[in-house]
Amino acid sequence: MSDENAPPLPWEGKSTVAANYAQLIAHAGTRALLIEAELRNPTLSVKLVGERTGLIDVLAGWQPVEEAILAGSRSGLYFLPAGVKANMPHTNELLASEAMRNLITKLQESFEYIVLDLPPLIPIVDARVTANFIDSFICVVQWGSTKIDVVRHALATAPEVYGRLLGVILNKVDMSAVGRFERYRNNYYYEKYRARYSNPGPAGAAAAKNGRVG
Repeated sequence: MSDENAPPLPWEGKSTVAANYAQLIAHAGTRALLIEAELRNPTLSVKLVGERTGLIDVLAGWQPVEEAILAGSRSGLYFLPAGVKANMPHTNELLASEAMRNLITKLQESFEYIVLDLPPLIPIVDARVTANFIDSFICVVQWGSTKIDVVRHALATAPEVYGRLLGVILNKVDMSAVGRFERYRNNYYYEKYRARYSNPGPAGAAAAKNGRVG
């Protein structure tokens, strides 16, 4: 199974989410592979392994995939970096290539889960071109930053992604602000059901239906 993390915009934290998600899968005892497919800005590769061969080198036929994959001795998570030729134009052509599809098919024979960290849906098309070999997508959005209409537009203009969307992860959440929303919701439902059960009869039922008290 292959999953992909694709945010609507840059800097949403999707690379960290992808790495953590893949790590959780590996910790559960499942054979998992994380692929740095963010070829324009390979932040995971830079942070984890620096400049070394990886996905681009495999797709170009310069290195066997078995030699490019790194194994985490402690985590049990396998990692395929972006590659030393990461900063290059037309990365969407690489991701949409027959070599990429064949690579994923081959890797599915060795791994139960493959997680790809891909570029954002906006403003480039790299994530969309992988839809023909990706089983499912997870969209990452940033709390207090990503606009709802931007998310809607990104998914509406990428039906191939939306059709395989597992869900949306809200990243960088302000937990203190979440508490305020929780209090509002709890108070709303408390008052609604108090009206229903403390005021029997048609009036009480109508009040509960309309969310009014008394």
